[in-house]
Amino acid sequence: MVFLSQAETDARGLVEGDIVHLQALDDNGQPDAKRAMFGLTVVVYSMAAGSIGAYLPEANVLLSLDAVDSQSLTPAYKSVPVIISKA
Repeated sequence: MVFLSQAETDARGLVEGDIVHLQALDDNGQPDAKRAMFGLTVVVYSMAAGSIGAYLPEANVLLSLDAVDSQSLTPAYKSVPVIISKA
């Protein structure tokens, strides 16, 4: 499952129940083929437009081990740019 706001689904031409793929972007803003999830069901959820939600640990594949917060040195799992594409 991937959670998106109603505004986000409307902007992307998606509806609840659509199947989508997520692909993380690398440091240069390019799709990273190794960091992708496939066959996720869209669920409309009350959240900010421009954000998505996915369950961990399943979504761990989208994370880069090199992306850490500079102060706490914890993984930057709350800010992962992705591309959403309809299956």
